[in-house]
Amino acid sequence: AGWSPSLIPDESILNAFFQQEQAEIEALEERTAVLNAELSEALESVELEQEDEERENQSIPSPAEVKHAVKAQIAILKAMNSLKHQSNDVLEMELSLQRIETVEKVYKEAKKTTNSRKEKMEDQLEKRRKTLTQEETKDLVLEKLKGMIETELRRISKSKFAGDSSVFEKLWEKYHVSLHAISDERHINSDKLNVFLKALSYE
Repeated sequence: AGWSPSLIPDESILNAFFQQEQAEIEALEERTAVLNAELSEALESVELEQEDEERENQSIPSPAEVKHAVKAQIAILKAMNSLKHQSNDVLEMELSLQRIETVEKVYKEAKKTTNSRKEKMEDQLEKRRKTLTQEETKDLVLEKLKGMIETELRRISKSKFAGDSSVFEKLWEKYHVSLHAISDERHINSDKLNVFLKALSYE
């Protein structure tokens, strides 16, 4: 009958033949996530006008929306550039805009590279599946079955342990106090009772 490659999950083939490629993709994804966080930080650092803030509260603004708002504020400040502090505001807004544009560009490039690498990996995966030998297919299928069996055994073992543990806990709650301790407590209570009876002149 032979061993069918269709029985093998993608993850098994990737782990067997593409470990380096997976590590590279993970590194790209981490880099993209860091850049995305930097972009979000750059967007949040911009102080928008009240009208823009109201729109922001309704939904999270995109980089394009924030850049549009910043450019609009710069235009207004330049038109009112009669006061010195407004010139400083213009410079600050321009620096914020430059930061957003720079981080956004790098982020988009990193995201594009990551997606391209993933697509290439998918193509490599399918090509490798088609060229698997019978021996490689057999090993991977058996490895998959072994993993399934180990997972099921761990589940059964954990379930059985939980049941046994519950039994021991009940026994401990019922019998953890020793006979000696019970006897000592009885003597103490008896002495207290004798003192009480003596105080009431029953002895």
